[in-house]
Amino acid sequence: MQTALVIGSRGFVGRHLVNELLTRGVQVQGVSRSRRGGVNDGPCWTPDEMLRSQDDFDTAFLLAAVIPYGDIDRITPELVASNILLPAQVAERFPGIRLVYASSVSVYGTPQSLPVTEEHPLHQPNVYGLSKAMGERMVAAHDNAVVLRFSSLYGAGMMAPTFIPRLISQGREAGRLTLFGDGSRQQDYLNVDDAVGMLLAAAESQQAGTFNAVQGDSLSNRDVATVIAKQMGGIPVELTGNDDSPSFAYSRAKWDAAFEFRPLVTLQDGISRMLEEA
Repeated sequence: MQTALVIGSRGFVGRHLVNELLTRGVQVQGVSRSRRGGVNDGPCWTPDEMLRSQDDFDTAFLLAAVIPYGDIDRITPELVASNILLPAQVAERFPGIRLVYASSVSVYGTPQSLPVTEEHPLHQPNVYGLSKAMGERMVAAHDNAVVLRFSSLYGAGMMAPTFIPRLISQGREAGRLTLFGDGSRQQDYLNVDDAVGMLLAAAESQQAGTFNAVQGDSLSNRDVATVIAKQMGGIPVELTGNDDSPSFAYSRAKWDAAFEFRPLVTLQDGISRMLEEA
């Protein structure tokens, strides 16, 4: 890979991917809805500029997505444009290149059995999950595409109001961590550096189809809180109320059979990197 188009280059995963590509000597063109900066603070295309361009690339990484935090079932023009229309436009505009599409395990909806494999039916996903499933359908028309369904991502530089960043903020502000229920709910957490490794492995292969891009071992809320509390000097972990949300576990067997890359970052190391930022 000598040239790469990173669509969503200013997002959480995009920034990490761009840095790794540049380290490897790849020429990168970023694409972002925002014009504030770009690859190495250079110019960054808007999606419209990308679609009008005459440039060709070896690989396109389609990472851009709208995630409606706080109202996951809200349909907005921005969500439709980014999660459904943009994948169709990219697949049509760049028919000859390797296309790596970052999807989400949210497409599965409520799991009917665990661990969830790629063959699991899509069961009542929320609007975000449905939009990503539709994005996958748009990409399926491309002759050289691979789809990675990522689990819950975390890592250095993450600002999203998801579980791990929220716990770290709570620990810094309140000096304690509070969990709902008994802390037994489980989720699969994948560090952003491993997500980048999986994106690059997929880009450099000829594998097609859809793969769970996951850690493969789910952790309970209490497990995560215990690691954070210990690294923040042994602050207390408190339990309150109820937590009726389901647990999730995903199979990585299909990925392991197709690719050599394996996630390497432990939760302890991933949390440590996040805490070193401040």
